Amino acid sequence: MIASGIVRHGDRRGRLIGFPTANLLPDPHKLLPADGVYAVRVRVHDETGSDLKVISTVYNGVANLGVRPTFDGKERLVEAHLLDIDLDLYDKYITVEFIAHLRSEQRFSGIDALKAQISSDVQQARQILAARRVSA
Repeated sequence: MIASGIVRHGDRRGRLIGFPTANLLPDPHKLLPADGVYAVRVRVHDETGSDLKVISTVYNGVANLGVRPTFDGKERLVEAHLLDIDLDLYDKYITVEFIAHLRSEQRFSGIDALKAQISSDVQQARQILAARRVSA
C-alpha cells in the first residue's frame, strides 16, 4: 500500500527531537494500513529541466501512520522519517510505500520514552529494509 501527496508543514516536533519527518495528510478515501509504525520506502518526485522530465529518488525510512497520541493529535497523518539523509521536502510530491508493520501506534509517558522507541524503530526498519533491497 502507498500514500502520496505534497509534503505539508507540521509542528516541527520530529525535527526538535532528532527525527525530522515529511508529513502527508492521507486521502480519506484511500485504503491504507492500520495506524502504527512501519518500515517504508519514500520516493521523492522532482520536476527539473525545460522539458519537465520527472526524476524520482527512493529513500529508506520509518513512518508513523496515525494521530500522534503522545501529543494529543486529532488529525490522521503519515509522518515519514528518512534514514541517513536530511532533505528539505516541504512542498515536494512524495510517495510512501509501506513495507513492513513494526508496531501499533501508542501514547508515551514523555519525549524521552518516545525518542527511545523511535531509535528502536529506526534500527528495526534498517534491518528489514536491508533484507529487502530495492530492485531496479
